[in-house]
Amino acid sequence: MFTRASKHRPQSHNQPLSIRP
Repeated sequence: MFTRASKHRPQSHNQPLSIRP
């Protein structure tokens, strides 16, 4: 789920899909 966000935003693992990439 948050594998994409962990590339630029590992902190926003709570809801990276809702947060801007």
